[in-house]
Amino acid sequence: MDIYTCCSWWAGTDRVDVSPWSSHPIGQAFKPFDGELFAGDREPYLAWLRDLYRSQRASFDELLAMPEATLVCTCLPGRVCHRHWLYEVLVKLGARPGGERPAVVSAYYPCGIVYCTGREETGMVHCLRHWAMIPHGLQEAMLSLYKPQQAFNGNNSREWMRCAIEASKYIQRLDD
Repeated sequence: MDIYTCCSWWAGTDRVDVSPWSSHPIGQAFKPFDGELFAGDREPYLAWLRDLYRSQRASFDELLAMPEATLVCTCLPGRVCHRHWLYEVLVKLGARPGGERPAVVSAYYPCGIVYCTGREETGMVHCLRHWAMIPHGLQEAMLSLYKPQQAFNGNNSREWMRCAIEASKYIQRLDD
């Protein structure tokens, strides 16, 4: 398998979302658990991956069985994060390294809900259809915590990230 990384702007068919709010059938196994973002701490995430490998080897096997995969999360291009550490582990397990894919800067990003073909236009992770499904109080919290250009400069607060994860989980429950 060929493995790549990219920020969440990558919309290729090999996209495997490993962001904290991932609902990707394969990627969600590798997302930071319980919304914990590891705050740039490599060793705790690698320790967690080792435990995951021992307890859920099938998740690794399923990902490695793909002919090509691009690991994506919301961290900016050029910023080292958990997607890069997972990439390193997958290379050690036999994946062919492809490196970081170029991010195409756009005013619109794929909706944070896997399999949704919509584009988020709100700056709030979700397409307008999914944004409308989020309870009003949670929308208000996300809006109050939103910082202009946070998707471009990586200034997402933990509080905003927790709200975004909660919103995605809420939508996923409705879509199930």
